[in-house]
Amino acid sequence: MKNLFNRLVVTIVSLVIIAGAGYALWHFQVQPAKETLEARRTEYEGIKQYDEAKLAQTRTYKEEEFAKLEMDVAKYQDYMNRFMPMLDFSRRDVGMISYWHETTGIGSTIVTNFARKDPVVTVNAASLSVPAAPTNPNDSLFDQDIITYSGSVSVTGDFRSILDNIVRWSRAPRLVLVDPAITMTMNGNDPNSVSASYNITCYVFPRATGGAKIELAPGGGAAGAVSMGGGMSPTMPTTPSMPSMPTMPSTPTMPSTPSTPSTPLPSTPGLDTSAPLTPM
Repeated sequence: MKNLFNRLVVTIVSLVIIAGAGYALWHFQVQPAKETLEARRTEYEGIKQYDEAKLAQTRTYKEEEFAKLEMDVAKYQDYMNRFMPMLDFSRRDVGMISYWHETTGIGSTIVTNFARKDPVVTVNAASLSVPAAPTNPNDSLFDQDIITYSGSVSVTGDFRSILDNIVRWSRAPRLVLVDPAITMTMNGNDPNSVSASYNITCYVFPRATGGAKIELAPGGGAAGAVSMGGGMSPTMPTTPSMPSMPTMPSTPTMPSTPSTPSTPLPSTPGLDTSAPLTPM
């Protein structure tokens, strides 16, 4: 009986010690680790939500910026289509011919059809200096990003009308900059009669600058590559002539047959042998 009691006591004490050790392990090891894990999980979820919100914000910002960029590109294309000629020098020969047409018509476009048709002022003079177009497709002009033409305008009117005339250049068919150095003089004592003179600069932006250089014919000019005649189109190269066929040897001539000597007929008295004979 005493041995059984001792065993029971030992068993109870062992269970108490094991329970105490388990509680101590849980309290000092497992529970702090679990709390740390929960804290890390909460921190991770917070960072994840922040990153997702930041990513969504960045995506929205990029989409807005891309939409603005598309709008700016559309505005630029519309501006180029309305104010700039179709000058593409990526093919120098084709671009040179387009530039010929542009220099031929830009004077009338700016001066005749726009500058001289202002109804609120009297246009005394208007001019635009357009240099002669190059005839060499390899000219350095076709490598420029910007081509400019300079001109001058002289008008007369009241002060408000002259200001409207200057502002009117913002509606020109080409991009025109008015020089801020404007000279104004009053004609006599009439404040409604003012003369103004100012300079203008017309800007042209080619769609593409010069491409690969063109190998010209001997002589170095464009005459061997492009001609002005006809429809201002490039001349086609001449077709090389075919080599002549070898001549056949001539057929040998047969030796001529010796002619039979003619024997004169004896003359008959009273017969005229000089007249031709007639058939019977």
